[in-house]
Amino acid sequence: MRIRLLGTLDISDDGHPVGLGGPRQKRVAACLAAAAPDPLTVDRLIDEVWGDRAPATPAHEIST
Repeated sequence: MRIRLLGTLDISDDGHPVGLGGPRQKRVAACLAAAAPDPLTVDRLIDEVWGDRAPATPAHEIST
């Protein structure tokens, strides 16, 4: 798997592009890749994705 974080986020697996979904999914993928190999807590992901504008059920939103 190859992950490029500088410029446009790009993830490929064995040379094939991996679909990343919408902006929120891309942000989650970028946060996880940037922190690797260390794990991120759900609270940290919520802060990175929404900041002060988190929805009422942010943990549920992260998992979908």
